Amino acid sequence: MDLPLDQHLLYQDLTAKLDRLGGPDQLIAYMGQVLRTLLRRQGDAEFRGAIQDAFISGLMGRDWPGQVALAREVILIVIAKRPEIALAWQKQQGGDDNPHRRAADRGLAPAGGGPTLICPIST
Repeated sequence: MDLPLDQHLLYQDLTAKLDRLGGPDQLIAYMGQVLRTLLRRQGDAEFRGAIQDAFISGLMGRDWPGQVALAREVILIVIAKRPEIALAWQKQQGGDDNPHRRAADRGLAPAGGGPTLICPIST
């Protein structure tokens, strides 16, 4: 899956930390922190809970390398598809699409093709 540079760097950072974990208990705690960070909006809480439950269920019957591989895949999918997944989840749950949500959170590319500098950086 191709990711924009910023998302790729985030993925690399989050998955590099997986290699330092000591077992399933640490993996579950770490993934809980990662998912809370990536899916931190109030409207994401139910979706985050569903992802966490599915992840924990998916760990059963896997050896340690398989558990880490599953964690990597979950992180990749959440980083890459978060806006689209969150919107689909919201529509499935009967929520309306808030027009004030950021374009990225509605699965749309921002106008202008790049970030907007809000505050100039002085040197």
